[in-house]
Amino acid sequence: MERRSAGAPPQLSRLSPGRAGRRASRGLDRGIALALIGLRVGAAAALVGAAMQLLGTPMAGWVVDRPIAEVTVRLEQAVARRVSPDWLSAEIAASLAETPPDWPRIETLRAAAERHGVEPTAEVRAALASAESGRARVEQVALSCLFERDVPREAAALACRLATELTVLGDVRSLSFGAHDVAAGRRPDYFDLGLAAVGLAATGAVVVSAGGSAPVKLGVAALKTARQADLLQPPLRDFVVATARHGIGPDGRLAPGALRPLGRLAEDYGTVVAQIAPARVADIASGAGVRAAADAVRLLAYVETAEDATRLARVARAMGPRTADSLQVLGKARVFRATLRLSRAASEALALSLAALGQLLATAALSITGTALRRHRPARP
Repeated sequence: MERRSAGAPPQLSRLSPGRAGRRASRGLDRGIALALIGLRVGAAAALVGAAMQLLGTPMAGWVVDRPIAEVTVRLEQAVARRVSPDWLSAEIAASLAETPPDWPRIETLRAAAERHGVEPTAEVRAALASAESGRARVEQVALSCLFERDVPREAAALACRLATELTVLGDVRSLSFGAHDVAAGRRPDYFDLGLAAVGLAATGAVVVSAGGSAPVKLGVAALKTARQADLLQPPLRDFVVATARHGIGPDGRLAPGALRPLGRLAEDYGTVVAQIAPARVADIASGAGVRAAADAVRLLAYVETAEDATRLARVARAMGPRTADSLQVLGKARVFRATLRLSRAASEALALSLAALGQLLATAALSITGTALRRHRPARP
């Protein structure tokens, strides 16, 4: 009897911890279950809040224009980070390797590097000097730029044609070509006719835009010059032609309302030209104005739609003469993205969505933890 009573306490000591462990396990299971319910409810509430926020905001309102001052700061910082001696040397070497060398891009890269105090490597500088020694420099542009339909891509030729198109002579020239085509039984050039009509309307009493005539005239001149130098993107060219056909009747009568999209396009791109090229026509084809005017025309290579022209106009307001530098260094997509930001409603919806995602991840982690604890729990005796 003494032996049994002596053995009883050890048996009780083995059972008591087992009961306590099971109670603790049940408490842990209940805690995990309650936490999972709370996380799921929180995630559902966050998702509902994000959905209501987005549904209450039109899709066009999710992204809004960034203030011009912020665009300037962001682009200047991005260009400064990108322009380095190694990057500059690689880009100039690649442009020199083209046949013929891409001199407009090289000049733009050198201007951007100069503004940031960066120089290419000695090897690239030597290659650049050698290539420049054999480069044909255009000191004067013949008067043929007034009469020929096509224009070379040299800066002086582009500046000469742009200066010509800024006068009434440019629009009269386009209309005379159109009349000659009709007399010869050929289809008229609706691109030139449409823009000439917009240009003459801007010069005269009828303005086919929402603003003044000066930006419209600048944009018309740049568009016509870029087309003659084969610098236009096909989608933009097709848009101009289709709009002109819709706005010019078979009898030559104009429909100002139908031509208004061309007026808006010309006005937007005229803003770009005004921020880059000299203000006076006499300064465009002489001195330092030649390169600025050529840059203003060449930037149309980045414009595929009327919306691109509007976006580029905002970039030009922010960067001014440094617009070409920004596009060459950063690329069109990155520069255009810098002009946009999420609206307040979209930012709040994004924050709610991220909160919901965090809660869902926490739910998954807690579920995995609970499953692992149950699997490794000692079997009940």
